[in-house]
Amino acid sequence: MKISRTNVIIAILIIAFFFVINYLQPLRADDFGRAYTDALDKGFIIYLRGIASNYIHWTGRISAQALIYLFLSKKYIHLSVFMINMINSICFYLFVLYSYKIVRFKTKIELFSKDFLIYFFFFIFLFYQTGFIANVIWKTAAVQYFWGITLLAIFYYISVVKNKQNIWFSLFTGFFIGLYNEIFVGVAIILCLAYFLNQKLSQNQINKNILYFFIACVVGGIILIAAPGNYVRLNTMSAGEHISVLNQLINLVTQIVTRPWDTLVPMLMLLTFLVLIFTNKNITRKASFIYGVAIASSIFVLTPVAKSYDLNQRVLLIYDAVFFIIMMQQFYNHSTSFILKLRLRLNSLSWVFLVLLVMQLVLMVSIYFEIYKFERYRDTLVTYYQQNEISDPILPMIPEFSQITFIDDITSDENAYNNDAYAKFYGFDKVYGKELG
Repeated sequence: MKISRTNVIIAILIIAFFFVINYLQPLRADDFGRAYTDALDKGFIIYLRGIASNYIHWTGRISAQALIYLFLSKKYIHLSVFMINMINSICFYLFVLYSYKIVRFKTKIELFSKDFLIYFFFFIFLFYQTGFIANVIWKTAAVQYFWGITLLAIFYYISVVKNKQNIWFSLFTGFFIGLYNEIFVGVAIILCLAYFLNQKLSQNQINKNILYFFIACVVGGIILIAAPGNYVRLNTMSAGEHISVLNQLINLVTQIVTRPWDTLVPMLMLLTFLVLIFTNKNITRKASFIYGVAIASSIFVLTPVAKSYDLNQRVLLIYDAVFFIIMMQQFYNHSTSFILKLRLRLNSLSWVFLVLLVMQLVLMVSIYFEIYKFERYRDTLVTYYQQNEISDPILPMIPEFSQITFIDDITSDENAYNNDAYAKFYGFDKVYGKELG
């Protein structure tokens, strides 16, 4: 298939932009702990032991841990970070591309168009406001969350939009996601069951790709859910407290309502989707009800997570992606003349959206450049303390720029996990954080 020159240029520009902000985002929190493990440098046996230890003692996630141990190594830290930044930038482009193809339900699209400009504006605006972009340029979350989300988008495009049968890719994707993240597993299984029910009631043939994906995802999910580490982590985070299922559900709903800085935008996207799907005459009432209920009920996958620790932007990443895509899909394929006129009106204002898009991109780069400058300044202090053999330095903490930038820096508590991981990575006994000023 011939690819237009403008599509290539726009692809390069998208990759270049995301590479810049990936490059400007420094190592944070778990990045130091994963890199310090240096499983790749210590040999294949240590690499496998690291994955097994995590399965037994902490998260239980196999494919996600295998990737982070493979790509993040202290000995090869510059190469590791470059590789993650490069792959993550390409993943951003692929996610933009395939999510747009899913939304338009087309195999061939033109990126140099008003429709794509409007779509990309809302992509940047909403994913920036939810903290999605900020979280997935953090190296650990990029590997352990975003790469899986990108894989799912590609799988859905190939299986549903392109309708191309590929059993081995379906099995691989299903098993990989099954071992990747328990929230992803729960959401994927609910959506697959909704699809099977709709196809059965409509007497339509079931897509074999989705069937094989579902089987592999369930098998991988059983291995993941059975992991001792899953329960160790949840019990540790909840301090061993046991509460009833009803109270857990109440707690989840309470957190959704009382943490609007994390949940408001995703919930608004979900609400918009529900309004659009139930007013879209291109979709049967039966299908609207099945998918509407399935999407809304998928939130309750978070129930055990909310019990153990507060909801945060990271655990909501899969919901950000799903809610955005299905909302935009309904918007671009709606039956009412009002939505069609609204789309045409937005297209007529494309130059305004172009200006606003550029302003957003410049703002993002400027914020991350400030973070980058701070990190370079602190690196000079780290080098000074290392050269003078000071084992317990006091280092400045980066100020919070906004709720939608990922900071998760060292703290004033030398025993905090972030401080401990940072100290080990740089060869200190302890590090103390202090506020700038």
